[in-house]
Amino acid sequence: MNYTQYTDEEIVKKLQSTEISLQEKNFLIELLVNKYKDQLLSFIYNFGKNRITLQDAEEIVIETFLKFFNNIKNFKFKSSVETYIYRIAINLTKNFLKSKHLRNVKRLNIVPIEELEKDIPHNENLENIIIYEDSQQEIKNLVLNLINRLPEKQKLVLHLALYEKMSYKQIATILNTTVSSVESLLFRAKQNIRKFIIQDKGLAKKFNIEL
Repeated sequence: MNYTQYTDEEIVKKLQSTEISLQEKNFLIELLVNKYKDQLLSFIYNFGKNRITLQDAEEIVIETFLKFFNNIKNFKFKSSVETYIYRIAINLTKNFLKSKHLRNVKRLNIVPIEELEKDIPHNENLENIIIYEDSQQEIKNLVLNLINRLPEKQKLVLHLALYEKMSYKQIATILNTTVSSVESLLFRAKQNIRKFIIQDKGLAKKFNIEL
């Protein structure tokens, strides 16, 4: 049987079965691991940039899958398999940062949206800058440094929305919040990136943003 054509949910249902053989179980586990391991590694490493090593990220990925498969019989399909795996990875990453005393993130400062819009010039290419498609390595590093200055929730939403291409609804499920909260966090993240750029004339010039 060609399980590569199965959905994630169908694979999990098979893994939850008591009638599955060990060989079949190992094969199905490998399918899910191979599908998500690279994108999880990239997400965890970039989210914890300068605070998590590549080896740390690899260990968190392994722990994510171990936790998922060890508790697979308790999965109730209230969210997608991908969403559930990301939720585990995010929680493990946060716990890792806390346990190693590596987190130095400011609390989310609630600033009126109107005030942010008044002081920060609009730039339609900002999202392209943040995604840094086809950018030089120097620009990529500058952007990642700017993103790492964001409050944790804003940074997390930005990574999930722009880099992981997740829907607002999926992000809301992962973070156990509302779609409107996700929209607000993403808006503030982009506005803060603009603010960081225009506070540095050199960066503003480099990103071609007029002051």
